[in-house]
Amino acid sequence: MKLFTAIIGLLLFLACEKETSKQNTSTELEEVEASQVLRVTKKEVESIRYLDYGLNSATKKAVVNWATYSELETLITSIRSADLSYFEGDNKIMQALIKDLKATIPENVSSQSIIARITALETKFYKLKSAVQITNTPKKELLEAVKEFLQACSNLNLQMNKKLEKEAQNISKSNL
Repeated sequence: MKLFTAIIGLLLFLACEKETSKQNTSTELEEVEASQVLRVTKKEVESIRYLDYGLNSATKKAVVNWATYSELETLITSIRSADLSYFEGDNKIMQALIKDLKATIPENVSSQSIIARITALETKFYKLKSAVQITNTPKKELLEAVKEFLQACSNLNLQMNKKLEKEAQNISKSNL
């Protein structure tokens, strides 16, 4: 009888230990999920050093009706606020943004150099998407991916500015 009581006591002890283990595991998962939400802070994103080229007034006028570029600007604003939730969303929406960005380039801004910058932006976009979706990405790598994406956006702006500035220069060739 003592042996039977000892075995039941041992089983109860082991069952309680497993229950505690399950609770600890769920708590650990919740902590990991919470840490993923707060992986980067606005202050950390703001501290990233890169040349940020904005659009000049002529380029702003040229892209005012480019809806997909407006979506990209909204995404950039979110990223600068350390909100990377866009990259945790639907892959089809992300793919549509890049596809539409390429397909709807306004005629007055379109050139091979702009298309090349959008392709570079696409590469950095998908790199950042991967870094966000992989839960164990080190913070340093995630911040580097954010930096590269923001640089690619800035370079696209610079290229559009340069294209329109060059077109605005009316250099007359004299017959000498």
